Amino acid sequence: MSEKPLKETDEPTLEPEETEVAPVQESSPKPSEKSPSKLKRFFRGYWRRKLWTLPLTLLVILGVLLAVPTTRYLLVGWFWQENITITVRDSQNNSLVTQANVTIDGKTVVTNKEGQAKVSAVHVGNRHVAVEKKYYSTLGADIEVPVLANSKNFNLTLKATGRLTKVKVTNKISGAVVADALLDAGNGNQARTDKDGFATLVIPADKKEISVAVRTSGFNDAILTVQPDKEGSVALIPSGKMYFLSKQSGKIDVVKTNYDGSEREVVLAGTGNEDDGSTSLLASRDWKYLALNAKRESGKNNAIYLINTATGGTTVIDQGDASFFFAGWSDHQFVYSLYRNNIDYYDAKRTALKSYNADSQKISVIDENRSENVLGGKVFEDIGNVYILENTVVYTKSWNGSTVFARRSAIEDRQNVIVSVRSDGTSKKTVQSFPALRYDGPNARLYTPQEIYYAVPKANGSGSEYYELENGALKPIDNGEAAFAKLYPTFLVSPNGQEVFWAESRDGKNALFIGGKNAENEQKLTLQSGFTPYGWMTEQYLLLQKDGSELYITTKDQIKNGVEPVKISDYHKARINYNGYGAGYGGQ
Repeated sequence: MSEKPLKETDEPTLEPEETEVAPVQESSPKPSEKSPSKLKRFFRGYWRRKLWTLPLTLLVILGVLLAVPTTRYLLVGWFWQENITITVRDSQNNSLVTQANVTIDGKTVVTNKEGQAKVSAVHVGNRHVAVEKKYYSTLGADIEVPVLANSKNFNLTLKATGRLTKVKVTNKISGAVVADALLDAGNGNQARTDKDGFATLVIPADKKEISVAVRTSGFNDAILTVQPDKEGSVALIPSGKMYFLSKQSGKIDVVKTNYDGSEREVVLAGTGNEDDGSTSLLASRDWKYLALNAKRESGKNNAIYLINTATGGTTVIDQGDASFFFAGWSDHQFVYSLYRNNIDYYDAKRTALKSYNADSQKISVIDENRSENVLGGKVFEDIGNVYILENTVVYTKSWNGSTVFARRSAIEDRQNVIVSVRSDGTSKKTVQSFPALRYDGPNARLYTPQEIYYAVPKANGSGSEYYELENGALKPIDNGEAAFAKLYPTFLVSPNGQEVFWAESRDGKNALFIGGKNAENEQKLTLQSGFTPYGWMTEQYLLLQKDGSELYITTKDQIKNGVEPVKISDYHKARINYNGYGAGYGGQ
């Protein structure tokens, strides 16, 4: 085959020649260069991972420091604080030392009735404590306040520089011990009674006896003299005043005393015009107010006076040509009725039922009687049977006539009613109405603190129908005649309204009882007693009377245990008894 001729534009193609490539050899290190040490490599790696290695290192260091007590407290003592309790006792008899000054971390706390100084925010670690009290050697001690320890209580002892004496403080009325009473012998020599009523005082070595003032909340102050190594005692009188009528001066005064009859004081002196038969005094359940029914001005009728026991001030509630009859206290509303002497008995507004707000000193007219002309005379209403229940006042209104003919016409289109109303005159409503009869209207009897029996004459005049008012509603009862004929005690309601106190005759003696607000769940305090209930003084104390001339004070437990009540005073017993009235005190 012939070769193809080359053109002038064609260039020859060169094939690459195969060549051998010599391998590259690594250069050897210079004699002066060395490999990095393991330590350097560690730090290089440590630093490259510093985001987690540095915090880990700090935690390790902190853990080591915290493991050593010395460095632990140096480290955390600046910012870590704990609440601690230091109890101080006497080195001689191990009694609690109260009213001692305990100083730590610049804070001074006085030991309480348990001999304890409770100090907050104390730096942990070794701390210095100083304890000081009059007639004791000053104590300096070092304590270690631990971190996150269960026990942060420390016990220290003081050494008395004088002789010790122990004093017991009790309640004169109840006999109970009085804790946390302050005993002050002056010059910083103080102590507080513990839970058992005891306190230990130090009598200076140069004294044979010291005078001690005793005071605490809820009791009158007392003074006693104590001697070394001889236990003393004092019975405190609860603070408060008892108010009653007294004829000790020859006139009927309103007086007040402490609960044991001490510090007697005339609150309102009698004028000599007061009448034994009509003068009476009723106290509200909290003893803040007294209502006095008395004739104090010659030639005038009785008036009703309000006595504010906080101020001793006297205000006239109502007066005029009228006869006043107390229904009693409903909280601070005093409820009473009156008969106006200058109005004929058959005319309108002759009788009225009113209440007086002792706080605002305002009178509300709850109701007044109506009167109408009829053939042969007049018919008119009587207001009666007024009882104070827990939230309401309940009373009756009955029609009567000025003549026999008028009385007969009273039954025409008229109704006798039982009415309930709030003590301020609001929310008045008719509980039940009955046809008016020419016979007597409804009669009533309170048989429990909140329930009333009613006897309503029948239309034919032969006997009565019987009902009971319970929870604001009237319903008929069986065997009502026997129930209505029974004698019921007066239930004295406690200040908070949750208990009642009453007596029942048993073999010629008075058995005393306490029960719930409606006399349920009764507890017999004593079977035989020469005492009868008079009232309450707070929820804690019961007032008793004896022989209609002596007042006493006691507690439920004291009666149960047969402990003789504390006599308050002789007093003037009003001739008026408010049977069934238990919403205040002084009516029995």
